[in-house]
Amino acid sequence: MAEEKIKIEVSKKKVKIALYFFIPLFFMVLGALSLWYYQSRIWPYQNKKTVETSLPPAPSTSAPTKKKSNQTIPSGWQEFNSSFGFSLYHPSDWHVEEGQNHVQLKNFDPETAPPREYIPELDKDLFKIEIYVINDPTDIDDWFTELKTKPDPMTDDIPQYFNVKKMTIDGQKAIFYECLASMSGTITGHTLIQTPNNKLIDLWGLLSYENNKSSYNQILSTFKFID
Repeated sequence: MAEEKIKIEVSKKKVKIALYFFIPLFFMVLGALSLWYYQSRIWPYQNKKTVETSLPPAPSTSAPTKKKSNQTIPSGWQEFNSSFGFSLYHPSDWHVEEGQNHVQLKNFDPETAPPREYIPELDKDLFKIEIYVINDPTDIDDWFTELKTKPDPMTDDIPQYFNVKKMTIDGQKAIFYECLASMSGTITGHTLIQTPNNKLIDLWGLLSYENNKSSYNQILSTFKFID
C-alpha cells in the first residue's frame, strides 16, 4: 500500500510538472499562431491602405489649363520693337520702316507700288499704318478737343470726326476716331494713345482702311509699351 501511494504521488508530481511546462507552451504557440494569422491576413490590408494614402496624388491626364490673355497674336506674325518705346505684331509679309519720328507698316512692297497718289479704284486693298510720335507733353483729351477745332490745311474746312471712342491700351488712356481724308475721299482710322511720359502716339490707318479694319484692329490689339 505504501509503495502504491508513493507511485501515485510521483505520478501527480509528474502531471503537475507537465502541466506547468505544456500550459505556457500552449499559450505561446497559440499566441504565435494568432500573430501569424494577423500578419498574413489582416495586417497587409491595413499597411496597403496606409501606403496608398501617403502617396502623392496621381498626375492629371487632362491638358493643363492655360492662363487666358487679352492679347491674341495670329499665327506667323512677327514682333516689331520700335525705338520710340513700344512694340506690336504684324503679318510677316508686311514691310516695316522706321523714320525719325514715325513708323510705317505696309501690306505691299513700296518698291513696286505705283509712284503716284492712292487711287481706290486702281489700288484696291493697298493698306498702310503710319505711327507718329507727338513729342510735346500734353493731355490726350485736351489735344483731341483742340484738334476738332482745326481746319484741314488742304481744304480749310473743319473735318468731321465720327465713331469716337475712349478706351484703354496697355494701361494708358486712348481715343479712337475715324474721319474723311481730303485728298482721296476715303475714310481713315486713328488711335491716339497717351504714353507713360505724357507724349502722344497716333496710329493712323489709311489708303484702303475700310477693307482692312480687321487687320488694323488686330495690330492695335498687340500694341504695348516697352522700356
